[in-house]
Amino acid sequence: MVRGLHDVSPVPFELWREDGVLRVVLCRFMRIGTPEVKELVRMLGSLDEHGVQPVVVECEEHVRFTADARVLLSRCTMGNGRPVAFVGNDRRDLDTAELFAHYLEPPFPFRSFGCVGDALDWSARWERAPRMRVVHAC
Repeated sequence: MVRGLHDVSPVPFELWREDGVLRVVLCRFMRIGTPEVKELVRMLGSLDEHGVQPVVVECEEHVRFTADARVLLSRCTMGNGRPVAFVGNDRRDLDTAELFAHYLEPPFPFRSFGCVGDALDWSARWERAPRMRVVHAC
């Protein structure tokens, strides 16, 4: 997707299914708050009610999450086993994603990437892999 220098999307994100992978693009210059996170989670659930299809989240330039939105997003994904690939646009995005992965240790497969192609390759491997159930030993 190519946008002009002064194009600003009227919506905070785009979401679609492509080859078994859910694609999310957080549009440039958007501030993602609690209402946007609620809508994103609702839409992901409507496209994949079982919560097993991998998601590639691409962050365009200058997208920022409010603190409340980050908390809500982490709560909404805690019980979900859906693999998530995050594509950062700059070093700040990738550093934030690495902190998320390292300190919160999400209970779902999570990885950050610098390019969409690598994220799609990683996600496609999850889509082709047989579904496995994690059993925790006592």
